[in-house]
Amino acid sequence: MRTFLFLTVALWGSIGYTGEWVASVPAPPMVVTTPVPAVTYVVPQPTVVYGWVPYYYNVPVVIERRCWFLRKERQITYQPQVQWYYKPLYYR
Repeated sequence: MRTFLFLTVALWGSIGYTGEWVASVPAPPMVVTTPVPAVTYVVPQPTVVYGWVPYYYNVPVVIERRCWFLRKERQITYQPQVQWYYKPLYYR
């Protein structure tokens, strides 16, 4: 009895809402595919070229000296350095 009542209410609701019957299973959407042109594309490969690359760093220089009453005084300065490496460089 409940099933019949449910179907009656569902049918009445579907007719009242749209004015016509509602399909239980909607039609599948139409998929439109665009044709792919037959063109081959060549991916450029990176070229490897070796070159000199600088590497910058600082070297600490420590100067110690004795002051009054044999107290040590330490002075630290950083001296810039450059080192060159022969490395591969990639170009596209």
